[in-house]
Amino acid sequence: MKAWLEQYWKIALALLVLFGAGQAIGFTFGHRSRPPAPLAPPDSDGARWSGRMLEVLTKQLDLTEEQQQSLGPVLEQAGETVWRERAEALLRMHVTLLQTHDAIAGHLTAGQQQILSRSREDLRMKVEELSRLLAPTPPAQTQPIAPGE
Repeated sequence: MKAWLEQYWKIALALLVLFGAGQAIGFTFGHRSRPPAPLAPPDSDGARWSGRMLEVLTKQLDLTEEQQQSLGPVLEQAGETVWRERAEALLRMHVTLLQTHDAIAGHLTAGQQQILSRSREDLRMKVEELSRLLAPTPPAQTQPIAPGE
């Protein structure tokens, strides 16, 4: 029985090393295979937020149908504002991260700079996407009506 106990720690150690190696490999290669998460348009999230908020307030405050109808527009406006400010904050954060990449690049080896450039490309794509989301939509083009029509 004592011989089996002497071997037990070796088995446990081998399993621990195997588990650690799996974690290391997963961490090393796993994050590269995931595409960057898409950023939701502020208005669609704002609309969902205002709907959820109206449900919560209705349950918490036992709102009447009339109160729900009067609060709807207020919550929709708040939702749009919250999600627009969220997108603006994300844009500022990503721009700051890009600036940080620029600042640290001179301190890195060529291999480290190459790895950083991949991360930088993901950040650049997110900045472009957020910029598109925050860009004002152009007014609809109308055709002038010719005299006599």
